Amino acid sequence: ETTTSVNTLTNVMNAYNIETDRAIEISDKLLMLQKFGKTTVGEFGNELGRLAPLGAQVNMSVEEMFGSIATLTKNSIQSSQAITGMRSIISSVISPTAEATKEAQRLGLQFNASALQGKGFEKFLDDVMRKTRGNTDSLTKLFGNVNALNAIMLLTSEKGSKDFKEALEAIYNAIGMTDESMEKLDTRSQRLSET
Repeated sequence: ETTTSVNTLTNVMNAYNIETDRAIEISDKLLMLQKFGKTTVGEFGNELGRLAPLGAQVNMSVEEMFGSIATLTKNSIQSSQAITGMRSIISSVISPTAEATKEAQRLGLQFNASALQGKGFEKFLDDVMRKTRGNTDSLTKLFGNVNALNAIMLLTSEKGSKDFKEALEAIYNAIGMTDESMEKLDTRSQRLSET
């Protein structure tokens, strides 16, 4: 999975215009996504390139992007479906339907790209949770697409919200994961060469 890992890292760094001197930091965060989310870079790596440019466009931080995928995969959503769900959530907000706009106005919820860009995904998600109170009808009107709806309902559930906050904390504090993985590889290589 080395090629997939390098491509995934490069795709994220390019989408977010991250300098190469931060490669280890982003690699640490990717490895924490893998660990927390019960997934592998091989499972989500190729798909992540479809989400990263969209996430960067709406000012979703790398940590928020990784944290949402980690949360969804931890809760039994396959990696590709998690990424499709996140893309659908963002698309629903960037280009809301007439029904979504009407429901957002009724709820007093700012539901557009500017709100997402200004607040960031975590605060936007908190606002959606607070205003809808988890009401399925409201969430359906806001996020009519089944992929978006599945992801948003999980992320705004009590357990999903708790997992998301834990994932964010873990990813923000993911220091040394790459070094730890490299040490394990070195140790395995040594064992193989000794046999």
